[in-house]
Amino acid sequence: MSKWISILAAALLIISSAIVVAAQTTTVTQTPTTVTKTVQNADGTYTVIEYPVGKEVQLTFNPVALTKSKAVGTILRDDNGTRIVLNVTDVPADVSAINVYAVDDTGAVSSLGPVVLANGTGKFSATTPLSKFMLIGAPDTSLTAYDPNGKIYFRSAVPAGFTAIPRATIATTATTPTTVATTTTTPTAVATTTTTATEVVQNPDGTYSVVEYPVGKETLVTLDPINITGAKGVATILRDNNGTRIKLNLTGLPNDLTGLTLYAVDPAGAVTALGPIALTNGVGTFASTTPLNRFMLFASPETALTTYDPNTKVFFRSTVPAGFAVIPHTMNPVGETVGATTTPGTTPASTSTVPMLNIPAYKKGDDTKLKVDFSGAMAGARANVFIEPNKNGKETEVKMRFHELKEAPTGKVYVLWAVSPDNQFFKLGEIVNVKGRNEAEIKANTTLADFGLLVTMEDLGAVKTIVTPVGERLGVIQIVP
Repeated sequence: MSKWISILAAALLIISSAIVVAAQTTTVTQTPTTVTKTVQNADGTYTVIEYPVGKEVQLTFNPVALTKSKAVGTILRDDNGTRIVLNVTDVPADVSAINVYAVDDTGAVSSLGPVVLANGTGKFSATTPLSKFMLIGAPDTSLTAYDPNGKIYFRSAVPAGFTAIPRATIATTATTPTTVATTTTTPTAVATTTTTATEVVQNPDGTYSVVEYPVGKETLVTLDPINITGAKGVATILRDNNGTRIKLNLTGLPNDLTGLTLYAVDPAGAVTALGPIALTNGVGTFASTTPLNRFMLFASPETALTTYDPNTKVFFRSTVPAGFAVIPHTMNPVGETVGATTTPGTTPASTSTVPMLNIPAYKKGDDTKLKVDFSGAMAGARANVFIEPNKNGKETEVKMRFHELKEAPTGKVYVLWAVSPDNQFFKLGEIVNVKGRNEAEIKANTTLADFGLLVTMEDLGAVKTIVTPVGERLGVIQIVP
């Protein structure tokens, strides 16, 4: 009898343990877990990504030749550039130097500096004007080109939630011949100089030449004349904390031409009038500032253009500066299905009016009461909006806390945009909402002097590439009287 009692007691103990474990497991799985897919380039050797403004990104520096070493860091992009901080450990004693380089999406290499090593540990910090790049660590002190098969100590991984930008050095559809640099060896003792031509990648039709201008670096841009013999155009473009300044000089125009209008075109094809160019005796000058950082320029005799296509009457069009790569035109992608669509019967958010919040009138340190009425998929949600102009007067912090969020439809994401007075859109952040999550926060900085705030619902697969909202408008932030 005691034997059967012992067996029964043991069985009860096992059942009790199973019940406890099951209860513990149920408690753990109530917390939703979001798995973010990371997309690398096919060969895994190019991991260029675009770093967002105002968001610190945790970076893993994968060891390549130094298989037992470790390296991690943080990258933060703001109006002063992109700050990089790295910490390296477990470096072999025979490694005397690690040099850090940035590689952009055209394959161009920029030296950032050496890692200071001591007892197998090293620290590194630097700032670069680049916004799209990967990092490599190498023993060489003067790399000018990146070869995935060369000696590399470390290479940056693609952080979770980011997508690698394909290398754009070779335009497979371009028909323009490319000059390849060669070195000539002569039997004489005369030194020879090798000239390297930087390849410029244009869109195949040559009519879209949108590029991203770097912060703090003056860029010289040639404007090609269209069907005007002998005319010349040149611009200097400088992007800083106050926007992007454009200075333009045109010469050789017909004397009977009295004026042109300068326009900017962004990657989505949106057109912004920058202002009139006054002409006298075939010569004209122009100066202006725009909040845009990615655009092309064209000059036209038309004074009120709202769209641009290759057949628009154009007298000048900007070329691609040496060392830059064209940002593809995204308004009507060929052979690609655009997943971000509006709900039938709704109006795309980019066509609706967004009221300005009159930021210059805000007092620093004071709370401003703001109101937002959500609709559509966010109907019933609440949000607190905090806007704080910085003391230096150059940036404004926007913080939006969402409450009582509803689960986003499958494949959709909520996006917060800042909208400038001339209806330019700047993405501040997004929320991938999941079941069981009813609160979230977006925090970002903007250099716009005044702006409105707009919330839209966009396609999850397209949100990283769109530059203007194409989805449904869910809410506009307004000042409460």
